Amino acid sequence: MINRALKTFLGIKLEQAWADLAYIAPALHLRIARRTRALDDWMKVFGISNYARHNALADALATAELFLVLQPLLASHGAINFRDATSLERAWKRQSQPV
Repeated sequence: MINRALKTFLGIKLEQAWADLAYIAPALHLRIARRTRALDDWMKVFGISNYARHNALADALATAELFLVLQPLLASHGAINFRDATSLERAWKRQSQPV
C-alpha cells in the first residue's frame, strides 16, 4: 500500500528490507508453532495486547513488543543480525510449504 502511494504520488519505490515475525516466531518456538499460526495468536501466547487492532501505530507497537520477546531467542539460534533473522524466516517458509 505504501509503495503504491509512493509510486503514484512521488514516482519512487521504497526499497526497504523487512522480516515477517509470523514466520520467525514459529522457527524459534517449534512446540508452540504446531497450534499457533497468525501473528495475533503469537501475541496472545506472550501476553501482548493491542489497544486498537488494524490501527497502524497500535499494530506497530504490538509487533515491536513481539520482536522484543523473540530477540533473545534469535541470538540463541545464531541469528545475531538482520540477515540471519531473514535466513531463519526463509528456512521456516520453505519447511512449512506443502509438498
